[in-house]
Amino acid sequence: HMASVDPSNLIIVSELSDKDAQSLITTFIEQLPQNIIIEQQKIPLDIQVGVSLSNGLEDRPEKLVNNALYAANSSKLAINFYETSNLERFIEHQEINILLSEAIANNELHIVYQPKVQGDGKLIGLEALLRWNSPVIGFVSPAVFIPIAEKSGLVTSITRWLISNISKQICDWQKAGLELVPVAINISGADLDQENFHEHLVKTLIDHKIEPQLIELELTESASSICHKKALSTINYLANWGFKISLDDFGIGYSGLSKLISYPVNKVKIDRQFIKDIDKDERKAQVIEAIIAMCKVFDIEILAEGTENFAEVDTLIKLGCHHFQGYVFSKPMEPKDIPRLLMIQNVLDYNKSKTLVHRK
Repeated sequence: HMASVDPSNLIIVSELSDKDAQSLITTFIEQLPQNIIIEQQKIPLDIQVGVSLSNGLEDRPEKLVNNALYAANSSKLAINFYETSNLERFIEHQEINILLSEAIANNELHIVYQPKVQGDGKLIGLEALLRWNSPVIGFVSPAVFIPIAEKSGLVTSITRWLISNISKQICDWQKAGLELVPVAINISGADLDQENFHEHLVKTLIDHKIEPQLIELELTESASSICHKKALSTINYLANWGFKISLDDFGIGYSGLSKLISYPVNKVKIDRQFIKDIDKDERKAQVIEAIIAMCKVFDIEILAEGTENFAEVDTLIKLGCHHFQGYVFSKPMEPKDIPRLLMIQNVLDYNKSKTLVHRK
C-alpha cells in the first residue's frame, strides 16, 4: 500500500521482515533514475528511506509513520532503520544544545590550560581547553558538547566567548608582569566561514593590547570550511597579522596534507594515536619519522600530542620531535595555577615545587 503524506514524502506499508524490507527498498532505489529532467535542466535525484517496524503490539499507524520519517532524516545513509536509541540520542542532543546555549549566555563555561613543553620541561606554550559543568545535567565532556555545537552552529558563539575570555586572562597576566607564552585556541570551519571572524579576533586583541604572536590558532581535522577560498583568505590575513597557525590532530583525517600545502602553517600537532606505545611500535616510529622529515622541508615545527610516559618522549626525541603536550608533563591546569608556572617557566620544576609545598 502506498500513500503520499506530503510533497516530499511517500509512505509504503507492507507486511515484511526487516531483511525483506531491506532487499525490497534496495531494489526500488536501483530502479530509480539517477537524474530527472525538468525544463531541460538535469537534476540529481536524492532519496533517503526510513524504516519503522511494528512490534505487533500496540503500535499506532501514525507513530510508525513518524518513526519512519524520523529515521529517514537521522543520517545521510540511503536506508535507515528506526531505533529507540536513536530517538533518545536525538532528544539528549537537543537538550544539551538548549542548555549549552544558556551556558554561553550565563557564563557557565570554564577554561583550563594545558602546557606545551620541550623535552626538558621548558614551557613553550599553553592550550586553552573548554570545560562545562552544567547546573542541570552536571559535567559534560567536550567530546560530547563540541560536536553538538559544531552541528547546531553554536560553535561560533563558543569561539567568540573563548577569544573574549582568553584575551582578558592574557591581559591580566601581562599587567602582572609575567613572562608570557603563546596560548592556543581551537578554531572550527564554521568560524572561518564567518564574514567578520578575523576582524573580531584582531579587534579583541587590540582592545586588550595583546600581540598577535601570543595567540596560536589550532585548526582541527574537523575544521572543514564550506568555502575553502574564504577560509584560506582568512587564515592568510591572520598569519600576516602575526598569529601562529597550527594543524591539530594531524594524521587522523584526509585534509591534513591539503592544509599543510595550502595554509601558512607554523606547527603540526601529531595525533595521540600515532604517539601511543611508539617506543614499542616500529611501524609507528617510521610514520612519525616520515612526518617529521616532510615538515622539515616546509620549516614547520612538530609537537607530539598526548604523550603519557617518558619512554614515548625519549623515542620521539631520537626521531627528531622536541615539543610535547601530555599528561606525562602536566594535566590541564586551572587559571589560578598558571601565574606560578609562568614565573617558573618549566613544568618539571613547577611539579617539584608543588611536591615540596605539599610535604611542608
